[in-house]
Amino acid sequence: MGHHCEMLDENSFVVHFFPTLSYYRCPCLRFEEGKQEVSMPESYCYCCGGHLKHHIGNALGCKVSATLLANALTSFGKEGCRFRVDISQEDASNARVNA
Repeated sequence: MGHHCEMLDENSFVVHFFPTLSYYRCPCLRFEEGKQEVSMPESYCYCCGGHLKHHIGNALGCKVSATLLANALTSFGKEGCRFRVDISQEDASNARVNA
C-alpha cells in the first residue's frame, strides 16, 4: 500500500504514494503536466484515506485514523500524496498483550 512507509513511533506512521521524483504521484487522476487547470479539493483524497484505514485496520485488527498531510491534487503534482496513520492506543495495547 503506497510506495513506502515511514515509522513515526510505535503507533504512528506515514504512508507515501509514488516516488518523490515521479510526476505521476496521484493514483486517482494521473493528470498530465499542464492539463490540470484548477486545484482539486482535499476532500477528494479522503477516499484514499478511507481505503488506507480500511485495509490497515483489517490487517492489524484494530481501529486506525488517517490524516492527509500532502497531496498531488492540490499541489498540481509538486508534492506526492502522504497520509499519517495512527493506530488506536487502546487497540494497540490489546494487540501487544494478546500477541
